[in-house]
Amino acid sequence: MTTRRQLKSKGTSRFSKRDRGKKHEKRQARVDALSKALVGEDTCNTFADNCEATWPAWLSLLREATIPNGISSSDPQIIVAFKAVDKVILGKNESYLLRRLAYIQLMRIFSSVEAIIRSERENGSEKRLPGHRDSSAAMRLYASAQDGSSSPSKSTCELKERKRTGRSWLELAGESPPIALMYSKAAELAVKDFKRADRQTMSLLAALIHNACPRRIVEAAAYLTSSIEWAVVTNQALHLPEVAKEIRNYYVTGLPSSS
Repeated sequence: MTTRRQLKSKGTSRFSKRDRGKKHEKRQARVDALSKALVGEDTCNTFADNCEATWPAWLSLLREATIPNGISSSDPQIIVAFKAVDKVILGKNESYLLRRLAYIQLMRIFSSVEAIIRSERENGSEKRLPGHRDSSAAMRLYASAQDGSSSPSKSTCELKERKRTGRSWLELAGESPPIALMYSKAAELAVKDFKRADRQTMSLLAALIHNACPRRIVEAAAYLTSSIEWAVVTNQALHLPEVAKEIRNYYVTGLPSSS
């Protein structure tokens, strides 16, 4: 015999599935609408134009904000790197395109610093209290790079918001940071509006856009990233007009390179 409690449980289960279905439909509709707003029709040329306008400044940023191999968590280069990206993120006169790349670099710095801290903890050179995560230790280092003009509680909220924004741009960029340059200016609002584009929505949005992304843009972004990272690691000059020609003539228009 079915009890009242069992009937109530079945009813709740049906409503729960229905609610989940409606929630999924709403999220999918939001993702579809956002993808149309974030990616224009002339994606390849938008990407190429934005790359040409941004990569000299991106190269300069990476020269300041790349964590060298083999350093410790107490190395001052970490603070220098955090300050370099913050200068762009908080700069009033900085291009919004460069700011996207700065947010992505912020997340790369966090990844490098957390790996350093994890290595120190595992080899016993740095002790951590129980319950203190590597990410928390990295955040404390980031906090120490701030100017201290705001209250500790306000500063913590601001830093967490920067990291959340950086995570969203990293998601939208995928494997190559320059992918972030193919998005329209509407992406700025989408990334900032966490209520409209929460973490799950952003993941679905990124997957949808990446699946539809022209292969030439993916290749161009990878080529640009490897060229600039090579220049940073080797401390060599990069002939930017030559890189621009490669991307414009081959990766974007599909014409073979003359070289």
